[in-house]
Parts: sequence; C-alpha cells; structure tokens
Amino acid sequence: MKKRHRIGDRPMLFEIPAIEAQDIDDETEFNITEMLMLLRQEGKLP
Repeated sequence: MKKRHRIGDRPMLFEIPAIEAQDIDDETEFNITEMLMLLRQEGKLP
C-alpha cells in the first residue's frame, strides 16, 4: 500500500545559517533578501 507522506518516507533534515534561510512572503522581505544577497556577493557578509 502506498503511503501518502507529504515530504517522503525518510526526510533528511539539516540546519542552515539564518542568513541563508530567508522567508520571502512580500515585497519588503524580497527587497531585504536581495540586499543581503548583494552584500554577500560583495564579500561584506559571510
């Protein structure tokens, strides 16, 4: 019988730094995340 798990039978979870886990729900959060990405590309953020 096929199981109907949403994320699979054996999900693999791992932590990532908060700077890489931005949640974008609206335009303001998109703009903040875009700025963080640009700063990271310029070497001003880890």
